[in-house]
Order: sequence, then C-alpha cells, then structure tokens
Amino acid sequence: MRQTGSPRLLEKIGILQERLRRPHRALAALEASLAADPDQFQAWAELAKVMARLGHIGAATATCRTGLEQRPQANLARIWGNLLTVQNQPDAARCAYRWALDLPGFDIAALERLFAMQAKRNRNDWLEDFEDLPAGYQNTAIGRAWRAVALSAAGRSDAALAIINPEEQPRRIPFEPPAEFGGIEAFNRRLAAEITADPPAYPFRDDFHLNTTPRATNQPAWRALLTFVRAELERAALQPECFGLTGERRPVLATLDCISTVLTANASHRQHVHQAGYLTAIYHVQVPTIVQSEARAGALELGGCDQILPGFEPCWDRVWLKPREGWLTLLPSHMFHDVVPTGTTTPRISTAADLTPVWN
Repeated sequence: MRQTGSPRLLEKIGILQERLRRPHRALAALEASLAADPDQFQAWAELAKVMARLGHIGAATATCRTGLEQRPQANLARIWGNLLTVQNQPDAARCAYRWALDLPGFDIAALERLFAMQAKRNRNDWLEDFEDLPAGYQNTAIGRAWRAVALSAAGRSDAALAIINPEEQPRRIPFEPPAEFGGIEAFNRRLAAEITADPPAYPFRDDFHLNTTPRATNQPAWRALLTFVRAELERAALQPECFGLTGERRPVLATLDCISTVLTANASHRQHVHQAGYLTAIYHVQVPTIVQSEARAGALELGGCDQILPGFEPCWDRVWLKPREGWLTLLPSHMFHDVVPTGTTTPRISTAADLTPVWN
C-alpha cells in the first residue's frame, strides 16, 4: 500500500501503528518516511523494531547498521545490541550497548542491558566497568546498583552497604486519608476500584497487570494519595544519607512518575530497580488475607539480585517486608526488589511512585 504525506508525518504514523500492534502498516509508513528523508532518526529505530517483531532479524540488523551510519543514536545502538543478542553474539551485543551510552539520546534501557551482561564478566572487572560508564549513567538508579554490587564483589562491604542496605534504608509510614473518604478502609476500597477500572492496554499476563501509564491518577482517591506521597518523598530527599544517596548529585527538579500493579496467583515482578528514579514510594492498596498467615507470600523482597546476576550473593542480607494495607514504604530507587507470589486469586493491589530527577 502506497503511503503519502511528509516524512515526519509518515514517521509519526508508523510509530503509532507500531504502538497499536499493526506491524505491517507500521512497516509501510516507516519505509516511506525513510525513502523520502533518511535523516528521520527515530524512524530507523522504529523500523528495526517492527522488522524484528515480524521475524525479519537479518533485515532488522541491516537497518540498524544503515541507520547508525546515517545518524547514530543511542536507542538504535541498543536495538542493534538486542538483535545481536538474539543472534547469539554476546560480545558484539555488549559493545553495541556500551556504544549506545556514548551516543546522543540518553537511553537507560541500554544501561540496563549492559548491567545484566555483567553476570558473564569476571567479577574483578565489575568496578572498572562501572567506572568506565559516562557520568550521567553512573548517576542513575541502575548505575548506583551496579556500583554497589561491584563494591561488594571487590570485598568492600562497608562501601557497598552504604549504597544498598535492605535492613536499614526502608521507611514505612501510615497514610491517613482526608476525612471525606471515611477512613482508611473506605479509602482503599475506592482506590482499588479506581485502579481496576483503569487496566493496562496490553497486560503482560492474566495474573499480572502492570499499568505504566495510568489515567486514574486524576481520580479523587489516587489524587489524594499522590499529595501525601509527594510530600513524603520530598521530605525523604532532604535526608539522602538515610537512603544510600550520600555524595550523589541531588535533584533540584523532579517529576512524580506513577504505576499501578495488580498481581494474582503466581505472578511476580522479578527482581529490578526503578531505572531512572531517585526515591521510590510503594503503597499497598489491597492485600489478600492469606498474605498475613503465610510466611513470605506476597511479601516485598528487598536486596535479592540473583535473577539479574545468577550465582552472585552480595554482602547485604535480603529482607522480606509484609505488605500492610494503608501504609507507604519508601526505598531508594536503586534498591533491588521483587514481590513473592501470593498463590491466591484475590488480587494484591499496589501503586508505586518514583521521584525522578530532571537534570538540566
């Protein structure tokens, strides 16, 4: 099908079609955009993604190479790294991810991929690899987590624990909603209804609904919660030493980025950090009854990183925090964490908010 329009418009159409999971239409629009103007840098990355989704790995790889020759961008180098990984070329993939960090267009996902590849590197090289990162990437949640595990691997436990300490850093605060909500139980029921009425467009699985772009944040209960959350995060930001942030660049401006999570049965997040955050607040809206009786079911696991770095045990101990309805848990965004499956069909509902720095 022939596509008409300006190169920029065709690029936007292609990106939209890709988001709507219409890969063939996206492919036609993006190819037309680049045929008209090869300098449409975003179109190269989107075209490579669409080709890969259609199973055209060789064509996607060639598109990355052409785009990187035309106009090098971090996200395109990262996609190239993903394709090299699929083709079982880990050394080349690692080079692509590392190159991405030196290219225009800050790409935190490239850093995440590079960090995950550290598991196959000699642990004696972890700290040197961290110090080789551009400063802007070191000063992210992933960068701080990387530094902590590298220090731990090097036997510098005190320095590592100053960054990640699951026993000392979490802070738990009860929430008292405004009087018009009729108490915490009524508030949580209303917030749970707001969240479940706003499911993600494309759930990961039936038992795992992670909404990274919730619209319900403008609803009454969630809006009231966010007022409280922002105040607590801003208060915590004044005490960086309590959250492993001593010596880190302190944000002057920050956004509040929110998600909602609904888990049932055997679903979990898997271990992760909040990539670009500074501080993270987790609020438990609904906790299944079984969580209160089972030892670790539904618990918030802090400190574990063996899913990311298999075979590595850091110097800090893991901690399992039982979720409590109506309570806020504050963490440094670089703290590894996960959720233990509940094993029940009753939803475990939570929200998370990151205080994300805006750097000039």
